[in-house]
Amino acid sequence: SRGAPSSGLAAPRAYTSALALYTVGALRRYHSCLLLCIEQTSAVFEQLCRLVKCVVNPGDCGSAERCVLAQLHDLYKAAAHLCHAPHADTFANAYPKIKQALYSPLQPTPSNYVYNPQFLSEFFTNPRKGKIEIAWARQVAESPANRYSFVCSAMLAVCREVDNDRVNELGVVCAEMTAWCSGLAAE
Repeated sequence: SRGAPSSGLAAPRAYTSALALYTVGALRRYHSCLLLCIEQTSAVFEQLCRLVKCVVNPGDCGSAERCVLAQLHDLYKAAAHLCHAPHADTFANAYPKIKQALYSPLQPTPSNYVYNPQFLSEFFTNPRKGKIEIAWARQVAESPANRYSFVCSAMLAVCREVDNDRVNELGVVCAEMTAWCSGLAAE
């Protein structure tokens, strides 16, 4: 299980998440080169597994953890030697769960919900650098109408914004909210 979105260890968690994202970015860039060396691929795979060992449900984790899981999935799928012991012993059960959570085809949800511009308006007027209140995530997760309003507000906020840094901040908090509320992925 994982900690609450706004737990007391925010600074170390943010640093670790940022470092994990940079690492995954570099690994993605040089994915084909990494696959040429079995030892390096195995070492990277083991270290990435350690980063996400506490993730119980791939559909319910932070956005940085999702990126690490996606990288693990791609490595496991591309490197045949990872499909055998000792890697398969630890990852074979997680692989189908990750595939289901991150790679299953999504169908947009048809809806007749009414847009509520007041729903989580503070979230979009003052995004807090990826910090999500657990109460907000619950509100979005528990109500399809709230998910609809959240998505509409996110789209409008991004379309109205003129500052690139702010657009990036909105993207980060929306990615984090989607990671905490997997029902948003289909929206």
